[in-house]
This record gives sequence, C-alpha cells and structure tokens, in this order.
Amino acid sequence: MRIRVTETKGTQAQRQAIYSACGELAIRRARKLGLPVTFVRGTDIVKEFADGTEEVIGHTEPDVKVVKRIIKLK
Repeated sequence: MRIRVTETKGTQAQRQAIYSACGELAIRRARKLGLPVTFVRGTDIVKEFADGTEEVIGHTEPDVKVVKRIIKLK
C-alpha cells in the first residue's frame, strides 16, 4: 500500500526522508553543472566549489533545540 506524504501529511520521519532525497538530488544536479554548493558544517557556512575546494563564508549560531510546541515571537 502506498502512503501519500505531503508537507502537511505524514509522519515527521516520512517527510524528512522526502526532504533529504530532494536535497541530495539538488546537490547532485548542481555539482554535475559545475555550480558551487553552500551548506552548514557545525557553525560554519561553507561554499564548496566544483573542483572540491572549500571556502568558509560565514558563521551561524549553534542549533537550538525546541522543547515547547508554542513559540512566541516578539
């Protein structure tokens, strides 16, 4: 039986599997075209070029674990 998974339907694990597959496909296509790929490694924002060289282009704050389901924005 097939399960239809969308952005709003399906378990978190099912949705994450789709998002991961889409991300991997996009990266493969970008590399095939010789385009740079930007990603986060730890707290570094890294740009990887087609020849394999990398450049740290910025930094980000460490991940924050959300423990409450209600978030108030100021």
